[in-house]
Amino acid sequence: MYAPASTGGSVYYIRKFVKKRIMRKLRFNALITAVFATLIFTAVSYTACKKKENTTPSVDTKCINVNCNNGSCLDGQCACYLGWEGIYCDIKTVSRYMGNWSAIETITLSTDTASVGDTFSYIFSIIPNGNDVLTFKIAGLMASDDTIVARLGNPQSHSYERLGYYVESQVLNNVNSNIPFVVVSAGGGRISSSGSTMDSMGYNRRYELITGNDTTFHKDTVRIVTQKIQ
Repeated sequence: MYAPASTGGSVYYIRKFVKKRIMRKLRFNALITAVFATLIFTAVSYTACKKKENTTPSVDTKCINVNCNNGSCLDGQCACYLGWEGIYCDIKTVSRYMGNWSAIETITLSTDTASVGDTFSYIFSIIPNGNDVLTFKIAGLMASDDTIVARLGNPQSHSYERLGYYVESQVLNNVNSNIPFVVVSAGGGRISSSGSTMDSMGYNRRYELITGNDTTFHKDTVRIVTQKIQ
């Protein structure tokens, strides 16, 4: 077999040696890369598991035996949904208003200036409006045979309020023989905490008054003093 010259042989062995060193280095780098990748994967998996473990919702132990019928429990206390109240949210707020009420209404403003200051007494009733927990019906306003619907809320802003209510534009029919109908354009009031009176109750109304062959248009602002009749 042909033997390489001395110089050529030296080059041959040098190249072989360098090649071996390079291969060893490449294998070492590949091993380091694999180990590093494994460590990163393990760390990410551990972090993900811990994060999942930490996001598990905790149980409010104070609410285990608390039944909030129409509300939700927080720290052992019931927060009632709109239209409900009581320790366990089992009382309809509109029940405060139910019953018969005596009324003395006074005209405070009118297109008929002669009628300002006139008073009128009658009895009206507040009854449920079906199963709606946010509204109720006022029956007999102005001693009529009709009802109008009132909604729980602030009389001015109409935002929800337990002790307040408001009335939006509605027609009240069969008031009396001289007033076939009244348009109640706005109204409202607040019930006292004891539930025995309604403060600042009032409404605006528009109607036609028929007197003989004459019909006149009226627009009044009315304030009502009320007392609940047991």
